[in-house]
Amino acid sequence: LAMDAYAKSGHMDAGRKAEAIFRRLESANMLEMESTSRKDDKRERQAGRKTAPNKFCYNILINAYSRQGRQGGVFDSAERILTEMEQRFEETSDEAIRPDVVSYSSTISAMARADRKGYGAIRAEDILNRMEAAGIVPNSITFNSCLKCWARSHDERAPARAEALVRRMEELDKAGNVNVRPDRISFNTLIHTFANAGSVEMAQRAEAILSRMEKFAEEGNTDLSPNLFSWNGCIEAWSKANVSYSAEKAYSILRRLILLQRDGKSEVFPNKFSFNTVILALSRSSAPEAVRAEELLGLMEKATARGIPDVQPDLYSYSSVISAWSRSGKQGAGKRAEQILERMEQLSQAGKPHLKPNSVSFGFRIGSVCAFIFMFLCFFTVISSHHFTF
Repeated sequence: LAMDAYAKSGHMDAGRKAEAIFRRLESANMLEMESTSRKDDKRERQAGRKTAPNKFCYNILINAYSRQGRQGGVFDSAERILTEMEQRFEETSDEAIRPDVVSYSSTISAMARADRKGYGAIRAEDILNRMEAAGIVPNSITFNSCLKCWARSHDERAPARAEALVRRMEELDKAGNVNVRPDRISFNTLIHTFANAGSVEMAQRAEAILSRMEKFAEEGNTDLSPNLFSWNGCIEAWSKANVSYSAEKAYSILRRLILLQRDGKSEVFPNKFSFNTVILALSRSSAPEAVRAEELLGLMEKATARGIPDVQPDLYSYSSVISAWSRSGKQGAGKRAEQILERMEQLSQAGKPHLKPNSVSFGFRIGSVCAFIFMFLCFFTVISSHHFTF
C-alpha cells in the first residue's frame, strides 16, 4: 500500500522512494526465508514465500517510475525493473513473478512519458516485441502507449511507424485478438502524430483518419466516433501544413464541426484551442483573413455568453485577431485593430484582468498603423516619381 501511494502521488521522486520500500520488503523476505529454511514445518516455509515480492509489487514499482513524468532516467529505471522480473522468472519459473501485460504496458508507458527524441519510441517497440516473444499477448493499451511514444518523439520516422502499429493492431484484431482492436485513442494518437509532422501530406492523412472515424459513427460504432481531440488534431495538422491554403483548410474543418453541432449531428463543440489555432493560422497566412478571424472571435464570445465551457477567448485570441488586421493591409485595418484593443481594455476593467492588453497586443496595433503609413509613403513615392497628364 505504501508503494502504491507513492506510485499514485506523481511525486518527482516517487519511483526511488517506492523502490526503497520494495527493497526493504525483499530483504525482510530473505531473512524470513533463511529462518524458515532451518525448520521442518512445511506450512511455515510456505508462509515465508507468501511475503516475497510478487508481480503485483513489481508492477506497482514500474508504475511508480512511469508516473514520475519526464524525470531523467525514468524509462531506464522502469526497464531495469522489468528486466529484473524477466531474469528472476527465468531463474525460478515462479509464476508469481512472471511479467504480465501490465508489467510490459507500464514500462512502455514510461517510455511515452519520459522521452521525446525518438529513442524512447524505438525502445518501446523493442519491449512490445519482447512481450510477444515471451508469450504475453498485448492489448490496445500496450499498443496505444507505443503510439504515444511516436506521437511525442517529433521524429521523421514517427508517422510511418505509428501507422504501421495501427495496421498491426487491425491485423491482430482480424485474427481474433479483439483486445488489440484500435480504439478512439489509437486513431486520435495517429492523427496527433501526423499533425506534428507539419506537411500537406500528413495533414491530408490526418483528415482521412477523421473521415474514417466519422464513417464508423455513421455505421453505428459510436465508440470510434471523433471527439474533440480528433477534430483539434486535424485542425492543428492543417495549421502546421505551411502552404497557402493551410488556414483555409483549418477554417473549413472548424466550420464543419460548428455546423454539425448546430444541426444536432454531433455533440462535440469546439473549445478555445480549436478557435485559437484557426485564428492564429488565419492571422499568419500569406493573405491574412482578418474578417474571418474576427468572426471566430465573435463566435467565442457568443458561446461564452451561452454558458458553453472552455471557449472563453483569452489574450491570445484577441491578440491574434489584432495581428490578422495588422497584417491584412486592408483599408480601415488600423481602426479595427484599435477597436479590438479598446474592447480588451474594457473587458479587463470589467473584472477580466487576464484580458488586459500587453506589449504584444499594442505591438500589433502599432504595426497596423505603420503598415498603413508605409503603404502611403510607397504610393506617394511612386506618384511623385512620375509626371502624369490629366
